[in-house]
Amino acid sequence: MVAMGAHARSYGILFYGMYKQILTGEPFGNNPVSDTGLIIATGLVILLVVFIRTVRLETYVIAYRNR
Repeated sequence: MVAMGAHARSYGILFYGMYKQILTGEPFGNNPVSDTGLIIATGLVILLVVFIRTVRLETYVIAYRNR
């Protein structure tokens, strides 16, 4: 549950930055990135989070008999 809260905060900050910079025209942060860069960064973060949440690791134990 803690990880989901961290994801929600990350999304919130990125979406707030996109809203503030792209829709209102105000720069987001002290050294703002370009609008295109902000859109790409937000998209990459979302894709990374979706990828990490969907990846599964399956392990199998195979019985080995020593002859």
